[in-house]
Amino acid sequence: MRPGDTALVVSVAEPHRIALDREGLSAGAAISVETAMPFGGPLVVRLGRARVAIARRVASGIEVRKPDAAEAHLAPAPAAEATAAGHDPA
Repeated sequence: MRPGDTALVVSVAEPHRIALDREGLSAGAAISVETAMPFGGPLVVRLGRARVAIARRVASGIEVRKPDAAEAHLAPAPAAEATAAGHDPA
């Protein structure tokens, strides 16, 4: 995934499933990539109102799919929209 992409989580591989589940990142969660750090650095994903940095090796164990037209409303709002609405995006 690249910055700006949104997806629904299909599954999370072990051994990171429990830790990511605590962050709310589990099957069915809607995520969007905010930042992909250079040189193999982490991905920063928006998960609801939260932002979570995920190492690329951990992210490689997360299976996602693009939301269909009926699910498009599930994607997290980008930080700029949350700020414009008067909410703190962090």
